[in-house]
Amino acid sequence: MIIPLPDNMPIHFVNFIRQLGYASFTHFKTGQINFQKRLSQDLYPRFHIYIDERNGKKLINLHLDQKKPTYIQGQAHMAEYESEILRQEKIKIEKAIADIIKKPTQEEEKQKNRKEGFFSRLFNTKKDT
Repeated sequence: MIIPLPDNMPIHFVNFIRQLGYASFTHFKTGQINFQKRLSQDLYPRFHIYIDERNGKKLINLHLDQKKPTYIQGQAHMAEYESEILRQEKIKIEKAIADIIKKPTQEEEKQKNRKEGFFSRLFNTKKDT
């Protein structure tokens, strides 16, 4: 499943993905940084994310690894790319993206606090500007 990352993300995509509970690892063959989130104590099944870049846009590529790949005479990869559990995870990620974009930055929060003043924040009143 493909999930586009907006250009206006207030934090780096690696930090964002880690906040979602994913751990990073480097693929042993390609050296590409990937992210995984286990569904249980076992290593598999697990969500697996890597970042694609197409036309200058970053995309989250999400799938579900069911078991460890076997590399006998080629690559045998037991993964799901479309399922209900993947759709649910995609919805969680998209909601987290929307929430983090709506969340004011620290600088915006400071500006708001400067405009309001101490007593208006203390007594929850609005200061006229």
